[in-house]
Amino acid sequence: MKAQYIKNVDLKQLRDLKSDFWKKIQPNILPMNPTPVAMQPTQAIRSEWESKPYGLVKEVSLSAAHNGRFVAFRLEWTDPNQDENRHDNSIFSDGAAVMLASVPGAPVTLMGAPGMPVNILYWRADEGEQGRNIVAEGIGTSRTVDQEMVVCTEQWANNTWQVIIARPLKIDTKEGIAQLSSGKEMAYGVVIWNGAGGERAGIKSYAAGGDQLVIGEAGWPS
Repeated sequence: MKAQYIKNVDLKQLRDLKSDFWKKIQPNILPMNPTPVAMQPTQAIRSEWESKPYGLVKEVSLSAAHNGRFVAFRLEWTDPNQDENRHDNSIFSDGAAVMLASVPGAPVTLMGAPGMPVNILYWRADEGEQGRNIVAEGIGTSRTVDQEMVVCTEQWANNTWQVIIARPLKIDTKEGIAQLSSGKEMAYGVVIWNGAGGERAGIKSYAAGGDQLVIGEAGWPS
Protein backbone atom coordinates (compact mmCIF):
# COMPACT_ATOMS: atom_id res chain seq x y z
CA MET A 1 0.00 0.00 0.00
CA LYS A 2 1.31 3.44 -0.92
CA ALA A 3 0.80 6.75 0.83
CA GLN A 4 0.46 8.80 -2.35
CA TYR A 5 2.42 12.05 -2.58
CA ILE A 6 0.06 14.97 -3.24
CA LYS A 7 1.73 18.25 -4.14
CA ASN A 8 0.46 21.72 -3.35
CA VAL A 9 -1.87 20.69 -0.52
CA ASP A 10 -1.66 21.73 3.11
CA LEU A 11 -2.63 19.87 6.27
CA LYS A 12 -6.15 21.28 6.17
CA GLN A 13 -6.68 19.82 2.69
CA LEU A 14 -5.14 16.48 3.68
CA ARG A 15 -7.66 16.31 6.53
CA ASP A 16 -10.65 17.25 4.35
CA LEU A 17 -12.82 14.20 3.64
CA LYS A 18 -14.15 16.01 0.54
CA SER A 19 -10.77 16.82 -1.04
CA ASP A 20 -10.83 15.65 -4.66
CA PHE A 21 -7.52 13.81 -4.48
CA TRP A 22 -8.99 11.18 -2.13
CA LYS A 23 -11.27 10.03 -4.97
CA LYS A 24 -8.21 9.24 -7.10
CA ILE A 25 -6.43 7.08 -4.53
CA GLN A 26 -7.27 3.38 -4.70
CA PRO A 27 -8.07 2.23 -1.15
CA ASN A 28 -7.04 -1.05 0.41
CA ILE A 29 -10.07 -3.08 1.52
CA LEU A 30 -8.93 -4.97 4.60
CA PRO A 31 -10.94 -7.83 6.15
CA MET A 32 -11.10 -7.55 9.93
CA ASN A 33 -11.25 -10.18 12.65
CA PRO A 34 -11.74 -10.14 16.41
CA THR A 35 -8.49 -10.07 18.34
CA PRO A 36 -8.12 -13.59 19.83
CA VAL A 37 -9.40 -14.03 23.38
CA ALA A 38 -6.14 -15.76 24.23
CA MET A 39 -4.28 -12.50 23.51
CA GLN A 40 -6.16 -10.54 26.18
CA PRO A 41 -3.88 -9.44 29.02
CA THR A 42 -5.77 -10.89 32.03
CA GLN A 43 -7.73 -14.02 32.85
CA ALA A 44 -10.67 -11.87 33.95
CA ILE A 45 -10.97 -10.29 30.51
CA ARG A 46 -10.50 -13.64 28.78
CA SER A 47 -13.26 -15.21 30.88
CA GLU A 48 -15.63 -12.28 30.41
CA TRP A 49 -15.36 -12.24 26.61
CA GLU A 50 -14.94 -15.93 25.90
CA SER A 51 -18.60 -16.37 24.96
CA LYS A 52 -19.49 -12.78 24.01
CA PRO A 53 -19.58 -11.51 20.42
CA TYR A 54 -17.04 -8.82 19.60
CA GLY A 55 -14.93 -7.71 16.67
CA LEU A 56 -18.18 -6.46 15.15
CA VAL A 57 -16.58 -4.48 12.30
CA LYS A 58 -15.77 -6.93 9.51
CA GLU A 59 -14.13 -4.71 6.89
CA VAL A 60 -12.35 -1.37 6.65
CA SER A 61 -11.30 0.75 3.68
CA LEU A 62 -7.88 2.38 4.11
CA SER A 63 -6.08 4.89 1.90
CA ALA A 64 -3.16 7.21 2.61
CA ALA A 65 -1.63 10.42 1.27
CA HIS A 66 1.11 12.85 2.23
CA ASN A 67 2.39 16.28 1.20
CA GLY A 68 6.04 15.85 2.16
CA ARG A 69 5.46 17.14 5.70
CA PHE A 70 2.30 15.40 6.92
CA VAL A 71 0.77 11.99 6.26
CA ALA A 72 -2.98 11.30 6.44
CA PHE A 73 -4.80 7.97 6.67
CA ARG A 74 -8.42 7.82 5.51
CA LEU A 75 -10.55 5.04 7.02
CA GLU A 76 -14.13 4.10 6.21
CA TRP A 77 -16.28 1.35 7.70
CA THR A 78 -19.92 0.41 8.26
CA ASP A 79 -21.39 1.07 11.69
CA PRO A 80 -25.16 1.38 12.28
CA ASN A 81 -24.57 3.28 15.53
CA GLN A 82 -22.82 6.59 16.09
CA ASP A 83 -21.30 6.07 19.52
CA GLU A 84 -19.73 9.36 20.61
CA ASN A 85 -20.10 9.12 24.37
CA ARG A 86 -18.11 7.40 27.07
CA HIS A 87 -19.13 7.02 30.69
CA ASP A 88 -17.50 5.08 33.50
CA ASN A 89 -17.38 1.39 32.60
CA SER A 90 -20.76 1.01 30.93
CA ILE A 91 -20.87 3.26 27.84
CA PHE A 92 -18.07 3.19 25.28
CA SER A 93 -17.33 5.27 22.21
CA ASP A 94 -16.35 4.16 18.73
CA GLY A 95 -12.65 4.35 17.92
CA ALA A 96 -10.04 3.56 15.31
CA ALA A 97 -6.28 3.40 15.02
CA VAL A 98 -3.54 2.89 12.46
CA MET A 99 -0.55 0.94 13.77
CA LEU A 100 2.93 1.40 12.28
CA ALA A 101 6.08 -0.59 12.95
CA SER A 102 8.52 1.88 14.49
CA VAL A 103 11.50 -0.35 13.72
CA PRO A 104 12.02 -3.05 11.08
CA GLY A 105 10.63 -6.37 12.20
CA ALA A 106 8.41 -5.00 14.97
CA PRO A 107 5.45 -7.44 15.21
CA VAL A 108 2.42 -5.25 14.53
CA THR A 109 -0.03 -8.10 15.19
CA LEU A 110 1.35 -8.41 18.73
CA MET A 111 1.51 -4.64 19.27
CA GLY A 112 5.27 -4.76 19.25
CA ALA A 113 7.75 -6.50 21.52
CA PRO A 114 10.34 -5.39 24.10
CA GLY A 115 12.79 -3.13 22.27
CA MET A 116 10.67 -3.32 19.10
CA PRO A 117 7.93 -0.69 19.47
CA VAL A 118 4.92 0.04 17.32
CA ASN A 119 3.37 3.48 16.92
CA ILE A 120 -0.42 3.68 17.25
CA LEU A 121 -2.24 6.70 15.79
CA TYR A 122 -5.50 6.70 17.72
CA TRP A 123 -8.85 8.41 17.19
CA ARG A 124 -11.81 8.12 19.55
CA ALA A 125 -15.24 9.54 18.78
CA ASP A 126 -15.64 11.22 22.17
CA GLU A 127 -12.31 13.05 21.77
CA GLY A 128 -13.09 14.60 18.39
CA GLU A 129 -10.30 16.11 16.33
CA GLN A 130 -7.52 15.58 18.84
CA GLY A 131 -5.93 12.18 18.42
CA ARG A 132 -3.31 10.36 20.43
CA ASN A 133 0.22 9.25 19.64
CA ILE A 134 0.67 5.91 21.41
CA VAL A 135 3.66 3.60 21.74
CA ALA A 136 3.50 -0.09 22.64
CA GLU A 137 6.11 -2.82 23.07
CA GLY A 138 3.74 -5.74 23.43
CA ILE A 139 0.16 -6.50 24.46
CA GLY A 140 -0.96 -4.50 27.48
CA THR A 141 1.91 -1.98 27.27
CA SER A 142 0.22 0.85 25.35
CA ARG A 143 0.97 4.35 26.62
CA THR A 144 0.09 7.78 25.26
CA VAL A 145 3.23 9.82 24.62
CA ASP A 146 1.68 12.81 22.86
CA GLN A 147 -1.80 14.34 22.42
CA GLU A 148 -0.92 17.19 20.08
CA MET A 149 0.79 15.75 16.99
CA VAL A 150 -2.06 13.49 15.84
CA VAL A 151 -5.11 15.30 14.46
CA CYS A 152 -8.31 13.83 13.11
CA THR A 153 -11.41 14.54 11.03
CA GLU A 154 -14.58 12.52 11.45
CA GLN A 155 -18.01 12.14 9.88
CA TRP A 156 -20.78 9.63 10.51
CA ALA A 157 -23.61 9.42 7.98
CA ASN A 158 -25.68 6.68 6.33
CA ASN A 159 -24.44 4.07 8.84
CA THR A 160 -20.85 4.75 7.88
CA TRP A 161 -17.87 6.28 9.66
CA GLN A 162 -15.34 8.24 7.64
CA VAL A 163 -12.26 9.22 9.62
CA ILE A 164 -8.95 10.83 8.70
CA ILE A 165 -6.00 10.46 11.08
CA ALA A 166 -2.99 12.69 10.30
CA ARG A 167 0.44 13.42 11.80
CA PRO A 168 3.82 14.83 10.75
CA LEU A 169 6.05 12.47 8.80
CA LYS A 170 8.88 13.22 11.23
CA ILE A 171 8.51 13.84 14.96
CA ASP A 172 11.43 14.97 17.11
CA THR A 173 11.25 12.65 20.10
CA LYS A 174 13.15 9.96 21.96
CA GLU A 175 10.01 7.85 22.16
CA GLY A 176 9.46 4.85 19.91
CA ILE A 177 7.55 6.81 17.29
CA ALA A 178 7.63 5.65 13.65
CA GLN A 179 9.65 8.11 11.57
CA LEU A 180 8.40 8.34 7.99
CA SER A 181 10.21 9.46 4.85
CA SER A 182 9.84 9.13 1.08
CA GLY A 183 10.47 5.60 -0.13
CA LYS A 184 10.43 4.11 3.37
CA GLU A 185 8.51 0.88 3.92
CA MET A 186 6.99 -0.47 7.14
CA ALA A 187 4.47 -3.00 8.39
CA TYR A 188 1.06 -1.61 9.34
CA GLY A 189 -2.32 -2.61 10.69
CA VAL A 190 -5.74 -1.13 11.50
CA VAL A 191 -7.87 -1.45 14.63
CA ILE A 192 -11.57 -0.55 15.03
CA TRP A 193 -13.58 -0.43 18.27
CA ASN A 194 -17.38 -0.68 18.16
CA GLY A 195 -18.67 1.21 21.18
CA ALA A 196 -22.20 -0.19 21.02
CA GLY A 197 -20.71 -3.66 21.42
CA GLY A 198 -18.82 -2.66 24.55
CA GLU A 199 -15.50 -2.88 22.75
CA ARG A 200 -12.50 -1.17 24.35
CA ALA A 201 -8.81 -1.79 24.98
CA GLY A 202 -7.92 -5.24 23.58
CA ILE A 203 -11.53 -6.09 22.67
CA LYS A 204 -11.68 -4.91 19.06
CA SER A 205 -11.52 -5.74 15.36
CA TYR A 206 -8.07 -5.99 13.81
CA ALA A 207 -6.68 -6.06 10.27
CA ALA A 208 -3.05 -6.60 9.34
CA GLY A 209 -1.95 -5.12 6.05
CA GLY A 210 -0.87 -7.98 3.83
CA ASP A 211 1.77 -5.74 2.28
CA GLN A 212 4.04 -2.93 3.43
CA LEU A 213 3.10 0.72 3.74
CA VAL A 214 5.31 2.74 1.37
CA ILE A 215 5.67 6.50 1.66
CA GLY A 216 5.37 7.61 -1.97
CA GLU A 217 7.97 9.82 -3.57
CA ALA A 218 7.32 12.97 -5.57
CA GLY A 219 6.91 12.11 -9.22
CA TRP A 220 5.57 8.59 -8.66
CA PRO A 221 2.58 7.78 -10.86
CA SER A 222 -0.85 7.85 -9.24
